[in-house]
Amino acid sequence: MQKAISASSELPTWGIGLAIVIMVSVVIFGGVKVISRVCEKLVPFMAVPNIIVVLLLSGLIARETRHYVWEKNLDEKDDTPIPTVSTK
Repeated sequence: MQKAISASSELPTWGIGLAIVIMVSVVIFGGVKVISRVCEKLVPFMAVPNIIVVLLLSGLIARETRHYVWEKNLDEKDDTPIPTVSTK
């Protein structure tokens, strides 16, 4: 896990290892009560980006739904090329 994270980010290997050790230590020594207290504070903050994205995309979703469902274009074919990202 440490190598996969370090290969996909700029974080040093020792820092990733330290973070993993801290998280595992909290689980082992802290128990379920500590984890539940931390999670009950973090979960609302995790929901904020999801709510923002839904609000930003709601106009697009409404427009596409109107086009395909309400205007009976369910069989419409889209030949727009799919963009690809080249990896080096």
